[in-house]
Amino acid sequence: MVTVVMSVYNGTRYLTEQLDSLRLQTVSPDRVLIADDCSTDESFDLIVKYIEEHGLDNWTINKNRSNFGWRKSFKRLLDLASIDDGIVFPCDQDDIWELDKIAVMSSILEKDPSIEVLSCAVEPFYESGGKKVTVYGAVDDSKPLDDLETPVFDSKFMSVRRPGCSYAVKSSFIREIMPYWQDDFAHDGMLWRFSLLKGTLRLLNQPLIRFRRHDSNATEMRHIDKKSRVAEIMMCLRFSEVLEEYCSSNPGDYRITSSHIEHYGSVLNARLHLLVGGLKISDLGTILKYRKYELSNRSLLGDFKALISPCDSK
Repeated sequence: MVTVVMSVYNGTRYLTEQLDSLRLQTVSPDRVLIADDCSTDESFDLIVKYIEEHGLDNWTINKNRSNFGWRKSFKRLLDLASIDDGIVFPCDQDDIWELDKIAVMSSILEKDPSIEVLSCAVEPFYESGGKKVTVYGAVDDSKPLDDLETPVFDSKFMSVRRPGCSYAVKSSFIREIMPYWQDDFAHDGMLWRFSLLKGTLRLLNQPLIRFRRHDSNATEMRHIDKKSRVAEIMMCLRFSEVLEEYCSSNPGDYRITSSHIEHYGSVLNARLHLLVGGLKISDLGTILKYRKYELSNRSLLGDFKALISPCDSK
């Protein structure tokens, strides 16, 4: 069973191109599950009409009872899709899949039982207004296209190197991690970090998706005010806690990974103290000691900027 899941919100501008690239796959999905997150444009009607015009009886679209936001919406879709054994492909509303994406990735997953999450490379392209940003997951020209990398769980374990739309996931894995999944956890972070923790993540160097960058990409809408940074740190703390809970609740030697999680938590707590309680030498010492656990060198500078900004809300 191959299932594609897509959460949609106000996507009329690009939806048809994405839907076409799904419909024309060389290996068709057994089902496509689409959730409209209470769009205020014509997204829902466009998809209903598209399904009817092309006779896609195995495609379904439902409207969420309220605007859940993309994180909760994707979580619900993946939970639903994982009821049946098979492979699940998360899909964004604004990209374009290569026509052999399902065929290539399904074949790799079916042949190798040790892989639970497979991520392909992406080929970014920019629409008018799309901000030029570093896109993780582009092709590594120094490696063959069929190269399969096995990333390791290290100090950068929280850094998600490829977008969720590039993933193919075994449904049994989704069922396994669902008890640890909180509504505000992004699906790419959940799938990446837990499979990284288990050693079941593989990165395919072949680009199988055209990754559209434009002025309304959800992953590019960042806030740097104090309140938002505190909320993000609190979320990361909760995420590290569920990873540690998994380590302590499942068989296996997770001593090294637990050490990384513990040190990362120490940095988060120090950053939180910095933002909420002001600068303390002990907190600064912790941040400097475990500096490699920061996602980027800009994190600490951003904390200081948010701390001294006179416009921050409390």
